[in-house]
Amino acid sequence: MKHNKNLEIMETCLQGNLNLSYRELVEELGKPNTPKEDGGKTDAEWILETPFGVGTIYNYKDGINYNGKEDGTPKEEITEWHVGGNNKETYAYIIGYLKLK
Repeated sequence: MKHNKNLEIMETCLQGNLNLSYRELVEELGKPNTPKEDGGKTDAEWILETPFGVGTIYNYKDGINYNGKEDGTPKEEITEWHVGGNNKETYAYIIGYLKLK
């Protein structure tokens, strides 16, 4: 599984969460995208190709983009991430790949 910023992520939605440091995600998946068209709700996003379809890992409404520098969490300090996809199999695959329970 690898990060592919060119994949289409339309119609994906939240499937679950994971707790992992930003550093660990970067080490495993590379640097994230900086989402452009989400109204500032996210600060970092990985787009992943899985056998079950496209999946995403992203923060949501807790970072600096949404809450500003005073109240937002810098992306490097975020540890709770959302996992999106079109189905629960995508979520399970991503979690399994990252060896989380």
